Amino acid sequence: DGVPDYAEGMGMPFISFLRERAEEAALDETMMNSFMRYHMNREVSSLERAIQDRWWTGCAGPVREIFSESVLAVDIGHSDDWAAVCCLSKVDDGEGFDSARFEFKMRCFTAADGATDFTQQPFRSWLRDGKIEVCDGDSVDYSAVQSLIEKWYWEHSGMMVGYDPWHAAQMSQQLLEQGIQVAPFHQRPGTWDEPLTHMLRAIRQGRIVHDHDDVAGWQAGNLILRIDRDGKKVPDKQESHKKIDGIVSLGIAYGTYMFLENPGGLLVLE
Repeated sequence: DGVPDYAEGMGMPFISFLRERAEEAALDETMMNSFMRYHMNREVSSLERAIQDRWWTGCAGPVREIFSESVLAVDIGHSDDWAAVCCLSKVDDGEGFDSARFEFKMRCFTAADGATDFTQQPFRSWLRDGKIEVCDGDSVDYSAVQSLIEKWYWEHSGMMVGYDPWHAAQMSQQLLEQGIQVAPFHQRPGTWDEPLTHMLRAIRQGRIVHDHDDVAGWQAGNLILRIDRDGKKVPDKQESHKKIDGIVSLGIAYGTYMFLENPGGLLVLE
């Protein structure tokens, strides 16, 4: 039927539009799923593994000890499960947000007598090596989570803390009382789709640098996306049977950074 509306709106001939999308899909499993569904009329799964191992390996490198102009985020789940804090900072501006390079650090929290079995690997080694914060008892100590947010915010010249109002509304109020700027990030497809798309592209291009963090790498490999009927993506914690809290906190931080860079853009946090 000729050029579809979305291609015509970009002044792009349909064959060029299709070729560009096919080239993206060849490099990206998540893009391949969408390409087959929307452009080849093929039925595919609504679940996708989001991050390939080689992309994550390509993002490894040294990060600064002290960040500047950072954005933080917190992801909180059930009290006996995991929580995570991420600190994200821009290394250089590139030619715009979509070519900028970032670096991040994250810290995960869980409970000693909670849902995690510390007799199993890799948790046993991470506990021994201090790579995760393990709180006494059967629930995560949210005051410890908040203390780390406050420490990193002031230490790394924080600009904003993104949070999920469903789980962290009380914490956000306490942060505000400490003079810390916060922004709600609702975990639904309409909020997630744009920052996820940009973040995954940045990871594929090696533009989000991590310091060989084993916990972050494990969670990156666990991340599964669910795609709704409108083609919008969201992290799927139910299908990601292994933990993804740290990578979710990275996504919230990235989306919050996007909003700060372009508050009049498509992304609306509230």
